[in-house]
Amino acid sequence: MRGLNAAAAALWLLMSSQAMAETPWEVFVRLGFTGTWTSSCDVPPSLPNMWYVISKGADGNVYRISNRGPDLPPGTSVIDRAEVLTAATIRIHEVSNDPLDKPHSFDVVLEKANGRVRTLESTREDGTVLARDGVNIASGQPTRWIEKCRD
Repeated sequence: MRGLNAAAAALWLLMSSQAMAETPWEVFVRLGFTGTWTSSCDVPPSLPNMWYVISKGADGNVYRISNRGPDLPPGTSVIDRAEVLTAATIRIHEVSNDPLDKPHSFDVVLEKANGRVRTLESTREDGTVLARDGVNIASGQPTRWIEKCRD
């Protein structure tokens, strides 16, 4: 009987913690990851200086729209999971529906410091590592910091 009560209590605690879990939007708002971000707010959107808009859609999902300038269609991603890792980092799951590429999903760890954000880790659903320890694997260069331009 005592084992049954302990199991019931553990199940109740698990269900309670899941019910209290923040939505991805709540995580983004709490850590200030919403709004328009780019590497240089003084430079218009282009491929080398994409502008990213993080917003909540009418359906409640978090969207990341990539503005690549007037000659290219925007890329759209849905962020369907977000969890706080530390006071400065979050882990997200992002599903990209970029019209210039086939759909992909990514697990990404973002870091925020001094009002800027960058990718620490990024892994595609097929296991391809795109960034590790703040370094872009393809180029060997540090991942780019982006700053908030507006809400």
